[in-house]
Amino acid sequence: EASVTGVSQFAACPRRYYLSRYLGLESSAEEPSSTVDDAELAGPSAMELGREAHELLAGTLAPKKASEQARQLAQTFEDHELGARVGRAARVEREREIVFPVGSKPRLLRGIIDLHFEDAQGSVLVDYKTDRVSEAEAPAKAEEYALQMRLYALALGLEGTKPQKAVLFFLRLGRAIEVSLDPQSVTEAVRQVEELFLAQESQEFPLKIAGHCRRCPHYQGLCPAELPEKPKPIGKGQIKLFDN
Repeated sequence: EASVTGVSQFAACPRRYYLSRYLGLESSAEEPSSTVDDAELAGPSAMELGREAHELLAGTLAPKKASEQARQLAQTFEDHELGARVGRAARVEREREIVFPVGSKPRLLRGIIDLHFEDAQGSVLVDYKTDRVSEAEAPAKAEEYALQMRLYALALGLEGTKPQKAVLFFLRLGRAIEVSLDPQSVTEAVRQVEELFLAQESQEFPLKIAGHCRRCPHYQGLCPAELPEKPKPIGKGQIKLFDN
């Protein structure tokens, strides 16, 4: 058995999955961000804010008990076209825990579906994200979460309620990005699940070195990955003579 988010982390980097999920050595420290303003520093942590926003949208947290930031994030979705569709939907499922089999020799995956609804336009799977990303960064960030969405879509399909659309909704931006559910992408998602279990059996969790290493809590610690130093910016009045 594994979690859907664990499969996603394994696909991004097997070594981080091994250290964080398999050995349980994930750092509790939040990743630093240069875009945090003073108001956010005074508010809830990123993890707490995400929890509050999800609970508000699920209807399990009273607005008066949530922070102002969480209420604003939840309202962003309610004001969006998708939020309006949910209000008119014939069937709505929120924060649903799910366990489902995946693969040729079935393995169990578990996860939580943020939102699944059906209306006159079809069946839609939605996942809320509170990531602090810019408009330009959002499509690449959505691709990082695409694997999770495809696995949840597969789970719903096994129940006979396969969604026509899967949408990642970035609450800070108020932006919805659709994730492709084409058969090839879903097949690739299943392959990633099987690779995770094969890695657990072989105890081989290779490094996947890339720019994301700098945001990993194990970088320059438990993980031996090495990246070249970032080039220093050229100061005012300086001239760059050579390209390295």
